[in-house]
Amino acid sequence: MRIKNIIPENKFPFVIHVSIHLNKPEAISTSNSLMKNGYDAYTAPVRVSIDIQICRVYIGRFANWDQAHRLVQTLRGKHLAGHATAIPYPFTLRVG
Repeated sequence: MRIKNIIPENKFPFVIHVSIHLNKPEAISTSNSLMKNGYDAYTAPVRVSIDIQICRVYIGRFANWDQAHRLVQTLRGKHLAGHATAIPYPFTLRVG
Protein backbone atom coordinates (compact mmCIF):
# COMPACT_ATOMS: atom_id res chain seq x y z
CA MET A 1 0.00 0.00 0.00
CA ARG A 2 1.32 3.43 -0.92
CA ILE A 3 0.12 6.87 0.08
CA LYS A 4 1.00 9.67 -2.31
CA ASN A 5 1.85 13.24 -1.43
CA ILE A 6 2.73 12.82 2.22
CA ILE A 7 3.46 16.29 3.52
CA PRO A 8 6.63 16.80 5.60
CA GLU A 9 4.64 17.28 8.82
CA ASN A 10 3.04 13.89 8.27
CA LYS A 11 5.93 11.48 7.78
CA PHE A 12 4.34 8.77 9.92
CA PRO A 13 0.90 8.14 8.38
CA PHE A 14 0.33 4.61 9.75
CA VAL A 15 -0.81 3.36 13.14
CA ILE A 16 -1.76 -0.02 14.53
CA HIS A 17 -5.41 -0.28 15.48
CA VAL A 18 -5.38 -2.73 18.38
CA SER A 19 -8.93 -2.82 19.70
CA ILE A 20 -12.26 -1.10 20.34
CA HIS A 21 -13.88 -0.87 23.77
CA LEU A 22 -17.31 0.24 24.90
CA ASN A 23 -15.91 2.01 27.91
CA LYS A 24 -12.83 4.05 28.69
CA PRO A 25 -11.55 1.97 31.67
CA GLU A 26 -11.29 -1.16 29.48
CA ALA A 27 -9.42 0.78 26.80
CA ILE A 28 -7.05 2.26 29.36
CA SER A 29 -6.43 -1.18 30.86
CA THR A 30 -5.54 -2.57 27.41
CA SER A 31 -3.33 0.42 26.68
CA ASN A 32 -1.56 0.11 30.04
CA SER A 33 -0.95 -3.60 29.47
CA LEU A 34 0.64 -2.88 26.10
CA MET A 35 2.77 -0.09 27.59
CA LYS A 36 3.98 -2.47 30.32
CA ASN A 37 5.15 -4.72 27.48
CA GLY A 38 7.11 -1.84 25.94
CA TYR A 39 4.70 -0.60 23.27
CA ASP A 40 3.75 3.02 22.58
CA ALA A 41 0.02 2.48 23.15
CA TYR A 42 -2.67 5.11 23.62
CA THR A 43 -6.44 5.48 23.56
CA ALA A 44 -8.70 7.71 21.49
CA PRO A 45 -12.40 8.33 22.12
CA VAL A 46 -14.72 8.15 19.11
CA ARG A 47 -18.29 9.45 19.09
CA VAL A 48 -20.39 6.93 17.15
CA SER A 49 -23.72 8.65 17.72
CA ILE A 50 -25.25 11.17 20.11
CA ASP A 51 -25.65 8.44 22.72
CA ILE A 52 -22.68 6.18 22.02
CA GLN A 53 -18.97 6.81 22.45
CA ILE A 54 -16.35 4.09 22.10
CA CYS A 55 -12.63 4.06 22.82
CA ARG A 56 -10.05 2.78 20.38
CA VAL A 57 -6.58 1.59 21.32
CA TYR A 58 -3.70 2.39 18.98
CA ILE A 59 0.04 1.77 18.94
CA GLY A 60 2.59 4.20 17.60
CA ARG A 61 3.12 6.07 14.40
CA PHE A 62 4.94 4.41 11.50
CA ALA A 63 6.57 5.74 8.35
CA ASN A 64 5.23 2.94 6.17
CA TRP A 65 2.84 0.02 6.14
CA ASP A 66 5.64 -2.57 6.27
CA GLN A 67 6.94 -1.26 9.60
CA ALA A 68 3.48 -1.30 11.12
CA HIS A 69 2.63 -4.71 9.69
CA ARG A 70 5.80 -6.26 11.14
CA LEU A 71 4.77 -5.08 14.59
CA VAL A 72 1.25 -6.43 14.03
CA GLN A 73 2.78 -9.86 13.37
CA THR A 74 4.85 -9.57 16.55
CA LEU A 75 1.81 -8.57 18.63
CA ARG A 76 -0.21 -11.48 17.25
CA GLY A 77 2.66 -13.90 17.82
CA LYS A 78 2.92 -12.83 21.46
CA HIS A 79 -0.89 -13.04 21.84
CA LEU A 80 -1.03 -9.39 22.92
CA ALA A 81 -3.41 -8.17 20.21
CA GLY A 82 -5.07 -10.88 18.17
CA HIS A 83 -7.11 -8.51 16.01
CA ALA A 84 -4.53 -5.76 15.55
CA THR A 85 -4.18 -4.31 12.10
CA ALA A 86 -1.99 -1.70 10.43
CA ILE A 87 -4.00 1.17 9.02
CA PRO A 88 -3.29 4.37 7.13
CA TYR A 89 -4.40 7.11 9.48
CA PRO A 90 -2.60 10.26 8.41
CA PHE A 91 -4.78 12.58 10.46
CA THR A 92 -4.51 11.01 13.91
CA LEU A 93 -3.28 13.31 16.60
CA ARG A 94 -1.90 12.03 19.85
CA VAL A 95 -2.80 14.20 22.80
CA GLY A 96 -1.65 13.89 26.41
